[in-house]
Amino acid sequence: MFQQNINNKELYEILGVSNDASSNDIKKAYRKLAMKYHPDRLSGKMEEEKKKCEDKFKKISAAYDILSDEQKKQKYDQFGMDGINAEPSFNMGNMGNPFDMFGNIFNQHMGQQQRRQIKRGKDRIEIIHVSLQEIYTESDKIIELNRNKKCIDCDGKGGLEQIVCSICEGKGIILKIQQMGPGFISQSQQPCHKCLQSGKIIPESKKCNTCKGNGYIDSQQKLKLKLSKTSVNGEKIILPEKSHYNPHVDVQGNLIIVLNIQKHNDYTIEDYHLIKKEKITLLEALCGVKKVIVLPDNTICWYKINQVIKPNHTFCIPNKGLKDKNNNVGNIILDFDIIFPDSIDNDRKVYISKLLKKYNTDTEQPIEYNENNEVPVIPWIRKKRPYETNYPKQNQRHRPPPEFMPDEETDGNPIECNQQ
Repeated sequence: MFQQNINNKELYEILGVSNDASSNDIKKAYRKLAMKYHPDRLSGKMEEEKKKCEDKFKKISAAYDILSDEQKKQKYDQFGMDGINAEPSFNMGNMGNPFDMFGNIFNQHMGQQQRRQIKRGKDRIEIIHVSLQEIYTESDKIIELNRNKKCIDCDGKGGLEQIVCSICEGKGIILKIQQMGPGFISQSQQPCHKCLQSGKIIPESKKCNTCKGNGYIDSQQKLKLKLSKTSVNGEKIILPEKSHYNPHVDVQGNLIIVLNIQKHNDYTIEDYHLIKKEKITLLEALCGVKKVIVLPDNTICWYKINQVIKPNHTFCIPNKGLKDKNNNVGNIILDFDIIFPDSIDNDRKVYISKLLKKYNTDTEQPIEYNENNEVPVIPWIRKKRPYETNYPKQNQRHRPPPEFMPDEETDGNPIECNQQ
């Protein structure tokens, strides 16, 4: 069937080992030769020399494929290549890509370019300061931004002619191989420094005169930002692919607008309500108050309270606040600060005591005053818990806010207030 006197030493000679070499010796020899003749290590060499190295590498890989397999090696030692070619499943022409086989030895495909990943540009974040008045009136905010814009003359390519990078051969990445020790190597992929991972470069004489080969030009862009009563501090408005133009990516980055609502002199925000501190006199607290209030849109309205206002009491003007995400309208909450007189003369004390005597609810028997039990009393400022001014976080809007909605006009008539 097979001739016994055949050449069964050729594959060992290709790897530079004896025919009684162990599997470990065969693997070490293959690694050493593969490192030497692998095409990725031949950047900058002549095409003819590259071709010779590729042919040599294929022979090395084919020899290793047979000698590293115990069954194939046994048939080769006994029958030579006739025994190998007799196998229906084996064909030297269909042995697959030898570069893939080399990559599998080191758990990485070095010989072929990995599946190309989509490169995405960096997002750009811009913090835009807006006033409560702009939010309350749902104004259109016009902002100007400096932006790298795609060059029209070269269609963002940087030049009319591009050639394959000679360093990475158009792959955009280069392979770094490092000897770690006897028989051990490490390899890693790095972005090509010459073409900036694009795989192509533009000759100096072919660069675009408008963008100087950058692919983009500096420009100023105006954006109209639609504000709403539902806008909150820290809200993110995302404009897809409106970041600085980058000619080296497949998908441009997003422009992210972050709203920063500035502090107002009269109002603070609590959820979708507006809190307003109101100072009133002791007379107004006891006898009622009628005051004008200026809303955040600079319109005015009146409110009237006829009942006694006690310290820490709050009242609200309904439906004059902001809105939540469900378009529920908030209130303006009046937080009253009663201003007491610094001192009262004795005559007025007597008069006030008689006037307010019937409102004294103390029915207990008075205790006789004793100077020996007197203790010192000093002024003390009570620390009142401030209103919560932190706004909801992680509130992102992936589309422009709702269209402008005109605020209702105030006719100046008194607004009845309900105690909270």
